[in-house]
Amino acid sequence: MYKVTKAGLKGKLEQSLVEYDYFEFLKQRGVLLSHIPYCHGWIETNIGKGLVYDRVFSYKNRKESLTLKRAFGEKMIDINLTHNMLDELCRFISKERIIVSDLSMSNIIVTLDGKPKLYLVDGIGGRDFDYKYKIKKRMPFYTRYKLKQQHRKIIKWIEFELNQLK
Repeated sequence: MYKVTKAGLKGKLEQSLVEYDYFEFLKQRGVLLSHIPYCHGWIETNIGKGLVYDRVFSYKNRKESLTLKRAFGEKMIDINLTHNMLDELCRFISKERIIVSDLSMSNIIVTLDGKPKLYLVDGIGGRDFDYKYKIKKRMPFYTRYKLKQQHRKIIKWIEFELNQLK
């Protein structure tokens, strides 16, 4: 299994602390991370502290990770498949009450071997250790409301991209 480290990002340490706290919270709740790469914890690197995650590849035999934005833009997946995968991802997020701070096409990786699947690789938890983050952890209805907004935003982007191709 390949790993990836998020380290040395200026101004992003607090966000990484929140992410780690949230992953520990998900583990305590027993959430199966079927659409999120596993977070292994902290490591010291030559550019500072970083979090280690399992790396998600789009193809098993090629070491490449395609974002949903790129895969859709390069016509590797069609509109119907994209909608179905997004619906599946959003059902998972809603069912497991995952806090998503940034559900964008750049934070989603597509696996294309076997049954195509989406993985949310960034924007999980929150950005700051503030009262909003603490409320979201304890109040799933707010999380579902925000998810619906972000899902609609991605669908609008896909429809915009399709109109550009016509």
